[in-house]
Amino acid sequence: TEISQIAYHEALQTLVIAYQNGNIDLLKTNEIVNIPIIKTNKSINESKQINHVLVNGNNAYLSTNFGVVVLDVSKNEIKETYQNLGINGRSIAVKSATLSQDSIYIATNNGVYFAPFNTSVNLQDFNTWQRFEPSTGIDTLEFNHITSFANKVYVGRTNNELYQYAHNGQWTKVSLPTPVATNTGQIRHVQASNNQLFVSIDQQVLVLNAQNQVTSLTNVNLSAPQVTIADANGVVWI
Repeated sequence: TEISQIAYHEALQTLVIAYQNGNIDLLKTNEIVNIPIIKTNKSINESKQINHVLVNGNNAYLSTNFGVVVLDVSKNEIKETYQNLGINGRSIAVKSATLSQDSIYIATNNGVYFAPFNTSVNLQDFNTWQRFEPSTGIDTLEFNHITSFANKVYVGRTNNELYQYAHNGQWTKVSLPTPVATNTGQIRHVQASNNQLFVSIDQQVLVLNAQNQVTSLTNVNLSAPQVTIADANGVVWI
């Protein structure tokens, strides 16, 4: 089956490879460890696709269509799963996750949720999670991408909308250039890398600094960039 997401755990020298059917491979220095527990779990009724991988500490937080799965990369095992996190415990699809200050944030098909991130909090309890309501500056429709950059949280979705949250209770919309052509501007990926925020959209990559000043990377071959990162030497990989 097709790979849906990858993430590298530098400290453990492990590449986390996630597949559309929920299967997981851990590519370590001298071995490949397969973790099929999501793929083979017959109690999961939703799609098992893994939408995003967030690495923190020894763990990888897997955003899936049924919740968040916490994978201990050092022990090659699933630690816990956060399911039914929506209002009144309803099932929601988690598209992406990020950490900022002392909280975890998730982009879902039902808006953006957050919860305290510490060992004393039970993240398996939906009551722990709160949704940002329209009074905070964003709606409760689907968001696809979320990341942390410059001590702020950024969330985006496919229709060229990007919002920022500076931990002040309000989201504000980030001004992006007008798409280069009609019916383009779909945000495909948002990622902070090497002190820059890369927004991969149709036909170009937008590069934001901490003040949200935007420069654009364009090339005739950039029809649909999927992921953009910069390495430690400042070389941009698309």
